[in-house]
Amino acid sequence: GSGPLDVNAPGSSTSGSSTSDSNTSGASTSGASRPEQGPEVWLSLALQTEVPQEKREHARRGLEANQRHGDDPEYRCLLLRQLFIADFEEGRYEDALRAAEAMIDIGELADVARQDAARACQALGDLDAAIGHLRIAARACPPSRRPFHDWTLGSLSYLSQDWEAAVAALSRAARWATTQKPLYEAQLGLALRAAGRAHPDLSKLRDAIDHPEKPEYRNLVVRVT
Repeated sequence: GSGPLDVNAPGSSTSGSSTSDSNTSGASTSGASRPEQGPEVWLSLALQTEVPQEKREHARRGLEANQRHGDDPEYRCLLLRQLFIADFEEGRYEDALRAAEAMIDIGELADVARQDAARACQALGDLDAAIGHLRIAARACPPSRRPFHDWTLGSLSYLSQDWEAAVAALSRAARWATTQKPLYEAQLGLALRAAGRAHPDLSKLRDAIDHPEKPEYRNLVVRVT
């Protein structure tokens, strides 16, 4: 499952964006009477829609507009991230990876770009590359996001059966977490058991995350037995 501490903001309803899109399209085709839309308009439209095709089109138009308006690196990175999301959601993982790598080259949102690159690499079956990106993300991120990146690093190490690396990363995540600590501790317990090391009572860890108000834990609850 996906990480509980998502650095992404979920999209909102698409109904309003369709109207905005048509209005914006009309504005862009009547350039003689109206000023050209800047990248911030296309970024706003891309953020509003959850439809990948619409998100991709708005992001591309925004990138083109940004180039015509001085090529602001922050706008370029934010628009590339919307392009990444659209490509990833449609299973276009190679395109998604290219968008993430372009974000990395810009240098804005460094840990977010690395996390996105890791997701694309994992989807493409390249776990080593994914782990490499996550290690950099854990070093480049603000302290508040470090437990999340260590958790994703530990989770991927667990999936690749590198038990000791999983224990190390998940130990850091559980130690420094201020939110989602029960989830991190539960997965650390699984990693300790897989590594053949002393581990806490997994049934108690199960009870800690088997909570109706924590549906994001449900995929892990069935494994902590």
